[in-house]
Amino acid sequence: MRQHVLPTVLLGAVAAILYQHSFETWGHPLIDLGRDLVLPGQLLEGRSLYRDLLYNYGPVTPYLLASVVALFGDSLRVFESVGLLSAGVAAATLYCIGLRLGGIGAGFASALCFIALHAFANTTWGSNFVLPYAYAATFGITFALISFAFLERYLYAGRSTRNVLVSVLFLILAVWTKLEAGLAILVVHLVAYATHRVSLKVAASSVGALAIASAGVLLAFWPRSPEEHHILHESLFKFSGQALTDPFFLRVAGLERPWHSIAANLGFLVGMGLLIAASQQGPRLRAWRSQRPALAWLGGALLGLAGVALLWWLAQLRVMGAVVFAAPVLIALCLLRDRRDPLLLLAVFALGSAPRILLEYHPIWYGFTLSLPAYPLLVYGLGVRLPERLPAPRAALAVLCVWLACLLARSEYALWQIPAAKTSALVTPRGTLRDDPVGRTHSIRALLESFERPPHPQSLVVFPEGATLNYFTGVPNPTAYLLFTPPEIPDAETEARMLRELEAAAPDRIAIVTRDLREFGSRGFGVDYARSLIAWIQRDYVRETLATSGQGFRIALFRKR
Repeated sequence: MRQHVLPTVLLGAVAAILYQHSFETWGHPLIDLGRDLVLPGQLLEGRSLYRDLLYNYGPVTPYLLASVVALFGDSLRVFESVGLLSAGVAAATLYCIGLRLGGIGAGFASALCFIALHAFANTTWGSNFVLPYAYAATFGITFALISFAFLERYLYAGRSTRNVLVSVLFLILAVWTKLEAGLAILVVHLVAYATHRVSLKVAASSVGALAIASAGVLLAFWPRSPEEHHILHESLFKFSGQALTDPFFLRVAGLERPWHSIAANLGFLVGMGLLIAASQQGPRLRAWRSQRPALAWLGGALLGLAGVALLWWLAQLRVMGAVVFAAPVLIALCLLRDRRDPLLLLAVFALGSAPRILLEYHPIWYGFTLSLPAYPLLVYGLGVRLPERLPAPRAALAVLCVWLACLLARSEYALWQIPAAKTSALVTPRGTLRDDPVGRTHSIRALLESFERPPHPQSLVVFPEGATLNYFTGVPNPTAYLLFTPPEIPDAETEARMLRELEAAAPDRIAIVTRDLREFGSRGFGVDYARSLIAWIQRDYVRETLATSGQGFRIALFRKR
């Protein structure tokens, strides 16, 4: 245990520094976060998930968060504590996976990549664990990592029944937390059962347990009448038909410019290959030094300059896309040479968890949480397995360590600027968020003050996105719909169903906030979509106040006529 003390202390120190620097800057005051903030309270008040509250992920996260809120209270601090705990579990799991595969160094590097690049990062898309864009994403990938760790122990450290049982349990949790992460680890299980010749009894029991648990979830949330919302086509499978048509998902997947993405990833792989090849030229330079000193010095200088230039170019998070891009090659090699190689399962996990963002893997893109399986694959593949096959393994390992240090330094420098720019404090009854000084906090504060004055509204719906305002004001949304962005309203039939429910609920207040929707391929709410919703607001509501920031952000508040 003593050998783990120093790595643990170093990882804890890095986490503490980043936590302090990013304090209260993790969540976005309007985008995405509000979903997970308001659902627990609604469930505790008796509303039913899926039937009464639409939700795009599995039921584990809302009910887990509701249990925490029931025990510890409903505040941002509670949600942040849950996020910190999940980040700690994810880091520890990555450390254990790397430790078993490649020793302490591999475990330390895997956990360090996650903590430095991911755990406290803050972008528009919420690629952090403390207040993420969706707790289902962070919980789901954490459950999948734990399942992988116990599967790894089962396969390579004695086939203990307890390990496979725990692995299957977390597989089920991952599937019913976030479907993508769950399906990725399910594929890993199936590949492992086939390549390691796991007994038919274990394989059948695992698949049977997943099937029984899935049937139980579907039965528990199946609609009881035509008026109730459907767990499958309105929630879990909502976006399945849009994967290749919606501009947003096209951009996220990188399918709008595939050749650019392919070329960038291939360029990264070629550059890394050249860098490793240059590290192996030591014996040749030493031979030239005795025979041709001038040529040796010139060759060394050119290799050094080229190495520095390559290091600088390669020190970018494009590496995540390149890792997943190279995964099919690794899978093919392992199947041909050694089907029990851990690289096979790591490559399947990394590839399976990122099908939508295969070609544009970057922290500002939706779904960056799914990059976590790429960390141990990167560290184990480049830092352990590759040097074993080279004539100068220490030189290759030294180059890779320098490259990893440059990657962390360059990426962390860019991420460091984001919290530093968030200087405007949004103080709410539920807690404090720091935001960019664009005047958004001023407008939200004005809205909160108006809700404190009588008559107090009993219900509020925010268009096109902003369930956080329901959370901050404590005024519920009486409908099943929490988001009104273009992906949520893909066709006229969905919009008509929304309108019928809004008319029946007749909320006391309507708020329309400034939200740039160009990322979805839209010019704006009520401009090229949701026109009937705007017409209904204009017909049944009258504008009460208009809170503007003077910097392009505003909240228009309407009351029922």
